[in-house]
This record gives sequence, C-alpha cells and structure tokens, in this order.
Amino acid sequence: MNKDNKKAKSKKSKLMILDGNALIHRSFHALPPTMATKTGEMTNAVYGFTTVLIKAMREFKPDYIALTLDRAAPTFRHKEYKEYKANRVKAPDDLYNQFPRVREVAKVFNIPIYEKDGFEADDLIGTIAAEVNGDVEKIIVTGDLDTLQLVNDHVKVYTMKRGLTDSMIYDEQAVRQRYGLNPNQMIDYKALRGDPSDNIPGVRGIGEKTAIELLQNFKTLEGVYENTKTQKHKNTKTQNIYEIKPRIADLLKQYKDDAFMSKGLATIKCDVKIKFDLEKSRFNNVNQEQAVKLFSELEFKSLLPRVKEIETQKHKNTKTQKQNIESNKFQRNKRMFKYFLIDNNKEFDKFLLKLKKQKEFAFDTETANRDSINAELLGISFSWKEGEAYYVKHKNTKTQKHKNNNLFNYKSGIRNQELGIRNDWIEKLKPILEDEKIKKIGHNIKFDIKVMA
Repeated sequence: MNKDNKKAKSKKSKLMILDGNALIHRSFHALPPTMATKTGEMTNAVYGFTTVLIKAMREFKPDYIALTLDRAAPTFRHKEYKEYKANRVKAPDDLYNQFPRVREVAKVFNIPIYEKDGFEADDLIGTIAAEVNGDVEKIIVTGDLDTLQLVNDHVKVYTMKRGLTDSMIYDEQAVRQRYGLNPNQMIDYKALRGDPSDNIPGVRGIGEKTAIELLQNFKTLEGVYENTKTQKHKNTKTQNIYEIKPRIADLLKQYKDDAFMSKGLATIKCDVKIKFDLEKSRFNNVNQEQAVKLFSELEFKSLLPRVKEIETQKHKNTKTQKQNIESNKFQRNKRMFKYFLIDNNKEFDKFLLKLKKQKEFAFDTETANRDSINAELLGISFSWKEGEAYYVKHKNTKTQKHKNNNLFNYKSGIRNQELGIRNDWIEKLKPILEDEKIKKIGHNIKFDIKVMA
C-alpha cells in the first residue's frame, strides 16, 4: 500500500451514533439526584448525556452524528415474549422529565433524532450501521454492551466501564479479549446465558463460563444443538476433545425453546424501514446562541467553554479538510496531465510528426514581455489532446534583441541566440502554422499573430 492510500485509509469519515436511552439511563444512575437548578429542575441525566457527547466529539471528531431513541410504545420483542423487560422497575418521573431537555441538547448541536414505534434504539443503530457503507467508520456511543454484536471492521462501540469517565472502545479484538468470542457470537452467547437486565431467559442453569465454552467449540447456538446427542467434539483449533456434560446436555434439551426464543430477542434488527440521510447527519456547527440560552437555563456553566472549543476545532478541521481536498485534487491533476518539453532535435522530430497529423490544435506563444511589436519570442506551446501539451523551448534565454523579430524570417541571418528558437525548427513549423486547412485555437490570439508577423 502506498503512502497516498495509507493516508486515505486513515482519514475515513466518521459517523457517531448515540444510543440515547442507554446514555440517559446510565447518566441518571451515575450522577447524584442533587444535581438540579435553583428552580428545582433535576438535571443529572441531561448533564451526563451532554458531557459524554462532548467527550466523544472531542475524542473522535466525527463528520456525522445521529441520535437514536426508544419510543414508549411496545416493541416486536414485547409481542413475542410478554415478560420481556418485565422485571424492570419503572423509572421515576425525574428521569423521564429530562428527555425533552436531551432533545433540546440535540437541537443545539444540530443532531437529527431517529426513533420508530415497535423498535428499540438498538435496532435503529443496527440499521444505520448496516445502511452506511464501509467507507464510513461507525462509532456507537452507548451506556451498555448490547450493541457488541454489531462490531466489525468498520463498526466500534464506545462505552463506559464505570460511571461516566472511565470509557472503553470495543473493536473486534477487544470483544475477543473480553469474551473469547467473535462479536457476531454475542447473540448466541445471550441465547445461552440469557440477559437478566432485559429478562431474556436463555438456558436456565448455564452461566457465562459454560456459554463461552460451548460457543468456542460449536460456534453457534445451532451448532451447540447439533452436537448435544454426540456430546463429544474435537476442537479443530486446539485439537482437544470437548465433551458436553450430561447435566448441560439435559439443560439444553429442557430449555431448547427458550434458547431459540432468546436468540430472536437478543438479535438486533438491521433492516428497519427508516429514512436515514447521512448528509443530514453531517455535523456542521453548534448553535452558540441556543447553547448559551439552554445551558444558562440548566446552569451548565462549565460546559459552555467546551462547546466553544468543539466549534473552534470544527472550523480548524473543516479548513484542513478543504486544504487536503485541494491538495489531493492537485496531486490527481498532476498524475492526469502530461507535459512534454521539446528542447532537442530528436524530441522535436517526434513532436513534428504528431503535429502534422492533427486537424486542429491550440497554440500559445511565450514572450519576454507584452509588447506585441518588439516582444522577444521565447517558445511556443501546443496542445491537441485534453491533459497533454508540448512546449517548444528556446535555446538561450539570454537572447540579444534584434530589430527584426519575425518568427518566419529565418533567411534574414538572425542567429539562434537572437531569435530564441532554432531556425531549422521554425522552417519546419512554418507550413503547418500557415496551413489554412488546419484549425488553430488560441487565447488572445491577436497578440500571437502580431508577435509572429
């Protein structure tokens, strides 16, 4: 891979997808309920959400940002399993009252919001990540690990290990290091182990260790069940024989229906019908006036300087991007265009053969000054093909001025050093330049005609 390709790869566009509900819930429980305005409005969740947003923006410098939110309506998962998330204690009004403020924060940052009845924010995240092509790096900013199954070579998960300050980025390698599984196996992992936070049952009696062992040997939930009869299996990587213990085999058989239902519940949908427009998610600027107004109301005085810093950095990045675009355009043009310098007899003869075959060509004279009567001719440029040009160069830039500077008056005894173009070359160019059947194209051609008159 050459240097240009390496640079292009390192400068992928970035789309940051915010898992709104997960971040809001995480913030609400991570920050004290005493965080409130003088009027008594609780602000811990919206403050936490905003600080995570700013931190992620400063770290990743995204080109695009989108916010996903859950709707209050039941999802398809609730219809498939009535007990889905039934174990959760209803969140207090102090949390739900902060959601409108989060929407206001999104408006300040000009971040579009995506939500749809019947689906969770995770499903919208999966759909957006799948819809946007691999040329754009996707960073999912979330407060939990539910989206690890979406991780691949162009999708990463950014989440918090503790509180809101200790963050972690999960790529494919990080998922394997933590769980010993590939990201796409996280669905099967939940199918076996279950997910208590969402009340997904899984296979009762199978914990984290056993679920990982089964998947390391049989890859998928389907693979596990295909081997419950034989129970013994040779691991192709380690060459070790893995045996499903009778107790585990019995649990798998007993709770088979729960296992496959759990896999369906744990699978994030990546084909939800939403109108996602990447360009509308482009982060252009922060509405500073609205930011000052909102953050003053919420008494987030410490956040205003950080917002201004993001705006300043954005302008710098935009300027740099424009410079890079122009630089890349210039480099491409350099590769696209071909220029030939004619400064010896061999090259001139080859050039002349090509020129004689043309039905039309553009030409331009190069002179020492703009005086068409006394201008000293230094060379002539020719072109008949886009991106390709020839320059017939003078032999000596230190030419002596001569009263008669007629391009075709080579018989007048003017020496090469005086004219600036070899006389024998002029003799060969003359019939082509004077041929009325060959069309000539030029800019300010009257000047060129006077120079050569």
